[in-house]
Amino acid sequence: AEVLRKDRFVEDTLMTVLNLEGSGEKHEACHARATMAIANLTATVPALDGCPGGSQAVLSTIVKILGFALDGKKWAGIFFAPYSVLYPMGNLARASEENADMLAKAKAIPKVVRVLKEWKDGRLAARSLTLALDIIMALTSMPDHQQELRAVGAVKTLRLPPPRARGGTPSPNR
Repeated sequence: AEVLRKDRFVEDTLMTVLNLEGSGEKHEACHARATMAIANLTATVPALDGCPGGSQAVLSTIVKILGFALDGKKWAGIFFAPYSVLYPMGNLARASEENADMLAKAKAIPKVVRVLKEWKDGRLAARSLTLALDIIMALTSMPDHQQELRAVGAVKTLRLPPPRARGGTPSPNR
């Protein structure tokens, strides 16, 4: 895997996908999935000058996909798990303030806070929660986004006691 990453084989192959012309949901999903794969490997947003709207448009699509994933709905014929969208978003947010800022501009904050508000114990849930917290932590260091974090209830949600203390059922894994 390291050789593929070092030689940029996978990234170059995915860039070919990102340079394909087209339109519609399936085309947007293809661009988003390729961008998420690159983010998973490199924690970078590829330069997407050939895509309408560029990198920001693709990040907006990724955030839209997170919304569908949280609703349990398919988009462009694909069911996405929240974890599979949060993972590349977390990589991007942790990698640089510029990436975190682009995610915030793509309207990621309300959806990421929603992950905290609706968190339930289950498969990959703890990892999804950790990724959402990583994204929020990256954004809290940026004054431009602190007000939005407050407005959508991030601070209030983080102050709540864990589900067990609120009367929720304890997980056998805790």
